[in-house]
Amino acid sequence: MNIIRFYLAGKNPGKMRPVEKFRSFLSLNAMSQYKIEIIDILEKPFAAEIDKVFVTPTIVLVLPTESKKIVGDISDPEKNAALLGLLQNH
Repeated sequence: MNIIRFYLAGKNPGKMRPVEKFRSFLSLNAMSQYKIEIIDILEKPFAAEIDKVFVTPTIVLVLPTESKKIVGDISDPEKNAALLGLLQNH
């Protein structure tokens, strides 16, 4: 199972909305092989250091040999999936 990490600064409803939209997008497109992790860097700043995340919001797709990142606007789940290369593997 591949991991998709959402790095956020706080977990208020506005910041969680893109995560929920992305989770729904994966579900609707039968992409159950991805596990979503939400990391609040205010609670776990060391986790951001491990993935070399310096700005929020950031999405990190963790693969066995590499990782891919999206930084900034994460509001469009289809665009995010395309940028991470999830659509070409589907």
